[in-house]
Amino acid sequence: MIFTKKINLSIPMHQLILSGLIILLPLVSFGQYGGKKNMYSGYIAINAGLEKSRSILGRNIDKEYYDLTLKYQTEGDTFLPKFNLGMNIRDSARQLIIYINELKVLLIAKCEDLKRPEIEAQDTIISLNFLKNYDDCITPSEIFYGTSYSKLKTGPFSAIELTQKLNHFRQTVDSVFVDNASSNSLDNHLDYTTRHQWKSSGFKNKPLAAILTLLSKLQLDIKLQELSVIDYLKNAEE
Repeated sequence: MIFTKKINLSIPMHQLILSGLIILLPLVSFGQYGGKKNMYSGYIAINAGLEKSRSILGRNIDKEYYDLTLKYQTEGDTFLPKFNLGMNIRDSARQLIIYINELKVLLIAKCEDLKRPEIEAQDTIISLNFLKNYDDCITPSEIFYGTSYSKLKTGPFSAIELTQKLNHFRQTVDSVFVDNASSNSLDNHLDYTTRHQWKSSGFKNKPLAAILTLLSKLQLDIKLQELSVIDYLKNAEE
């Protein structure tokens, strides 16, 4: 897979800043700069920005799909393969976003001992507000990796399953270029999820608030990747 071409996605600058900050925050000790409560407030603010950026991005993507559909209606069957690829990308991205939302609900339910209706009533997975155990580092690690030091947990909502779903999405993106002999490609917004040991340590020993925020970043990056490939399909020459 090659992702090198730069395209103008008109993404708000604050999203780029937030993406950088979210990498740094989990590395900062909770005992610094005003204590755990202030750190929690920082995660709330960053997560809110990520969610806002994803909402804005969603509207941009809706316009791209409208244009893709219009191009299919104009060009007919000659554009049908690219249109079908676009619909496949849309469905794959949507399913992955929903999966990560379910993972967020599970993390909050286990750490906070809450039922789903209670979590949804307070809109906690979007706002991150009202968490009492925001600094829980143990429960999230057990959900992602299990309790064994020698063998990673597998199965529903494990880090391994999340990685498998991300790999499937990347393969779906790669399918756009199977029949294309040119060197045209996209930015790889999910490159960090393929790096060494991401699967086994990307969420390990991090507090709940940090993990939820990292998952929000992951959802935003999925949408960025989706926008990149739909923009490519819409503008690709036959």
